[in-house]
Amino acid sequence: MGSAVVAVFAAAFGPFLYHGQELQRGQAVLQDEIFKITHTRKEKNADGTYQWVEPRAERTWNEFQQHFGEFRATQPRTTQMTD
Repeated sequence: MGSAVVAVFAAAFGPFLYHGQELQRGQAVLQDEIFKITHTRKEKNADGTYQWVEPRAERTWNEFQQHFGEFRATQPRTTQMTD
């Protein structure tokens, strides 16, 4: 469920936000990074972490990271990263 939400978000808002973040950072930005940027508060907590705007956003992020990690574990390892 969580990865579906991220996919819908990326399809709907990805190109617009992606371009702005790429220009700001000077490098490519992944869609999951955009989700995290747009769903956390700008001010850090006392422990240096960011606060999610709502618990559902944090659950979605954690589920996506888990499913993506499981997917990557099934893929063959390569010696070089490709752009």
